[in-house]
Amino acid sequence: MVSVQTIATIVVKVFKIVLNIVILVLYRTGYNGEFLGVGGTWNLNEEKNPDAEIVASGVIVGYLIYTLVQVVTFLFGTTEHKRALGDIVMNFVGVFLWIAVGAVALHYWGGYQGEHQFQFVFAERQVGLAVGALCVIQGAVYLLDTVLAIIHFTKEQLKLECLYTGSLVTISPISKDFLCELDIYAVTIAPLTEDVSEFGGGARVVWAMSAGDREAEAQAKKGEEGDGNERDSRAAAALKRNWCIGLRITEMILSVIAIGLIVGALYSPQVVQSDHRHIALIFSSYSSYIIITGVLIIARLLGESAGWRTSIGFSIMGFIMFTAAAAVIFYDWHRSYYANLRPNKEAYDLLISSGVFSIINAAVFLVHIFLTFKKEADY
Repeated sequence: MVSVQTIATIVVKVFKIVLNIVILVLYRTGYNGEFLGVGGTWNLNEEKNPDAEIVASGVIVGYLIYTLVQVVTFLFGTTEHKRALGDIVMNFVGVFLWIAVGAVALHYWGGYQGEHQFQFVFAERQVGLAVGALCVIQGAVYLLDTVLAIIHFTKEQLKLECLYTGSLVTISPISKDFLCELDIYAVTIAPLTEDVSEFGGGARVVWAMSAGDREAEAQAKKGEEGDGNERDSRAAAALKRNWCIGLRITEMILSVIAIGLIVGALYSPQVVQSDHRHIALIFSSYSSYIIITGVLIIARLLGESAGWRTSIGFSIMGFIMFTAAAAVIFYDWHRSYYANLRPNKEAYDLLISSGVFSIINAAVFLVHIFLTFKKEADY
């Protein structure tokens, strides 16, 4: 039977998606149909640092992608990630990121002054304040989801601890291999019934070996592991264990390099023809996946593995986003480079380099999709 916490988690995630889409639409079209932003970076004719918009676009788009992937994974019939440590980390970080973005928006638009001297009510100011308030509310929703994720994680830990409290326990069939490694012998697997918990069918497990038998089997396993280590080199074994996190680290490094190059190029406004849609797409792709891959890497280092369906979802979206960003970069480079009589070669070199790294990262995401689907290995 599905628990109340599971239903609450799904409802909260759907609400987060709806609120995220509302924020994204206002963020993108709140300035009389044009780009609004949280700090007015491109709204006025003034020199400003685009860092606020880079972070804001990454948070808004990145968390929309993350939550959509989570909900789609629910539709595939798996709820393992609801009690994953990675979900706790992502939600916890999201609390601070959303509140920070909302604070920046409220700070800027609260003191905003329009172009007309004797006009005191500005539509863009009201929309900007609304975006800031909604971001703060979104931070509160992420705090609620963090609490729910902690509850799920705690319940899972308690279920695992019960394995050591008695001689007769009920476990998931998926855990059979895990229990065998702990010298537990599963003699029968009970059929699925309505009384079985939401984690799946149960298995009756009994202690069927004496202490001497368990010690002998442990020694035999050590011998088998020693033989396996002799057959396989350490490098091959490490690659087999850590290929997923290696690809995630590569994706994050390429994203950081690409965004560093594009920021330098955008100091020359003629490079992208001041097209806010293109700038938003590029920044959203780069910064959002810096956040997503960073959190996945942190969770993996803490010993948590995301499901392979969830990992494929992130990789597919990453491939699409970085391919689109590269296409926009190459289009802007081709359109504006030959249109300028005296183009800034340094800026265009930075722009095209960012596009190349975006293509490379898209290829890495594609390789990640193929390997994950082929092996069906948890990240």
